[in-house]
Amino acid sequence: MNARTPSPARTAPRGVARRRYVLVALVAPVALLLIVAATQLLLIPDLGATVPTHWGPNGVVDGWGPAWTAPALTAGIGVGTVVLVGGLGLSGLGQASGTGAGQKLRFLAAITVWSAVFLAGCLGTTGVGMDADGQELGPRLLIGMLGGAALGGLAAWWAYRVTWDVAGDRPAVEPIPAILSDGAPATWERTVAMSRGMWAILAGVVLITVGIVFLGSTTTEPRPLEDPRFWWTAAGLAALLLAIGLTTSSARVRVDASGLTVRGTIGLPRMSVAAEQVEKAEVLPVSAVGQFGGWGWRYFPGSGWGVIMKSGEALVVTKKNGGSLTVTVDDAARAASLLGAYAERAGAAGAPGGPGTPAAH
Repeated sequence: MNARTPSPARTAPRGVARRRYVLVALVAPVALLLIVAATQLLLIPDLGATVPTHWGPNGVVDGWGPAWTAPALTAGIGVGTVVLVGGLGLSGLGQASGTGAGQKLRFLAAITVWSAVFLAGCLGTTGVGMDADGQELGPRLLIGMLGGAALGGLAAWWAYRVTWDVAGDRPAVEPIPAILSDGAPATWERTVAMSRGMWAILAGVVLITVGIVFLGSTTTEPRPLEDPRFWWTAAGLAALLLAIGLTTSSARVRVDASGLTVRGTIGLPRMSVAAEQVEKAEVLPVSAVGQFGGWGWRYFPGSGWGVIMKSGEALVVTKKNGGSLTVTVDDAARAASLLGAYAERAGAAGAPGGPGTPAAH
């Protein structure tokens, strides 16, 4: 099998997988959304000066905007979403990956393509589903939503089938267990926090969201900005998101005789692996998006649980029951060495005839 041929496990060298991912998850979806936006733009002369932009729960139009709102939203929201979600899949490709599928681009490609087709169905009918005189939610909009979701599912399946994960190109490193003395127990602690790049991405998401809300609020009648409840709701949501961000944006990592413990800023959330549960402790380079779908405290199929604050060096702990916990942290080799030593001690203590084993009667 040559370097350009994907393996039966659907992995390929980084460059090959990257080119296919860009074509499937970025170029094709952006082209689709631009075609939809261009079609809406061509239909503007056939519409009134304003078009519906929002419908109430009873299906009656309660918001209006200029005719150009439809193609602007399709291009802005649709293309922006694809570039943001699809572009994140490329953020970890510069990182060396470990054994197995280094970056799970197939899953990310499927998510991006589904989002693009669904948005094309929803946004594509905004300007053509109703004219300026329509008051009730027309069937075209509902068909657009349902059709977008269904076609998006088929497109996602296609994207998953034609893309490849990145083949791992660096083996895991399992440090030699540290030598434990009989004196004071050894401990290792580090604090990990979100990188500046991640905060910049989050800020970009917030700005896009604020822009969308502002555009919708200033082009619809009645205008939500004039309703105090809008501001109370916005403030409450912002406070909730801020609390979640501050709680989960950093963690304290500790290795001691009890095993590995990871705690959030205020002590929660919390994850731990007892020393006697440790099968092995390794050091691996990790791609945050490519292997865990993003940053923070998360679970990702095939990668297990992780506290992922950045891409790069990580402590990967495999448990005896097959589960795993990955923590991106500096000086991971020393943590793995110490944890391996405590795991050996715990295993020896629990072995028949080992220290701490009850004597048979």
